Amino acid sequence: MEMTKYCDTSKIVIECSKKEVVYNMVVKKHYANTWTASSDIYAIYYKSGTHQFFDGDNLKLIGCVIYGNPVGFRVVKSISDKLSDVDVLELKRLWIEDGYGSNIESYCISKTLKMLKKDSPKTKVVIS
Repeated sequence: MEMTKYCDTSKIVIECSKKEVVYNMVVKKHYANTWTASSDIYAIYYKSGTHQFFDGDNLKLIGCVIYGNPVGFRVVKSISDKLSDVDVLELKRLWIEDGYGSNIESYCISKTLKMLKKDSPKTKVVIS
């Protein structure tokens, strides 16, 4: 796929996901090459037309955004003494295949942060 200036956001689908869906992508393609403890996993899909056999869009998995509790025991208290571990999430992994636009990472982070408000309502702070 040829690199475009900006991603076509009308073709990006972000869904809550499970470890099994994005695990291989993370350990094989993310620079850390390891999985991490996570609580909120989002799969990033690209709509590439309608499905050949079924009703609906043909979706290609192109990336993921993964959030979880910070590992360092001092991290939460370094932000505020009024926060507890359940109040803070960390952006743990972000990987998106190249070629879908120069702003796709920012777009996906923005969308998943909005989704976290519903999916993880106790979260008050997200760090990266």
